Amino acid sequence: MVFMVRLADAGDLTLRIYAMVDCPPLNGYCRDQVPRLENYPNGFLSVRSVKLFADGALGSWGAAMIEDYEDKPGNRGSMLLEYERLEELVRKVWIPLPFQATYLSSPVSISAFLATALIPFKLI
Repeated sequence: MVFMVRLADAGDLTLRIYAMVDCPPLNGYCRDQVPRLENYPNGFLSVRSVKLFADGALGSWGAAMIEDYEDKPGNRGSMLLEYERLEELVRKVWIPLPFQATYLSSPVSISAFLATALIPFKLI
């Protein structure tokens, strides 16, 4: 992020960037260390969210699945973030949590996220 801020300050960004922050360690909490940037400085850089990694990638059979992979029997992928930790982070974070699922490939992580994302809105 520091690199992008320097480019923005120098007027060298020619493409609008909506950046997400990955908090160390993986899936860590860094609200107090991340500045919220909105259209900085001339509308080219925004940083308003934290990226979480709930499960692995589909191509490497790491995305958490309900059933075994058809081409790799015995493997259902793996969760990188336990439900309790996801809930804890959603309750603490003040900025949006983008959630990525390749072609809705990971119903386990999607259902965990949806259930947790509703907590701040008291819909569940």
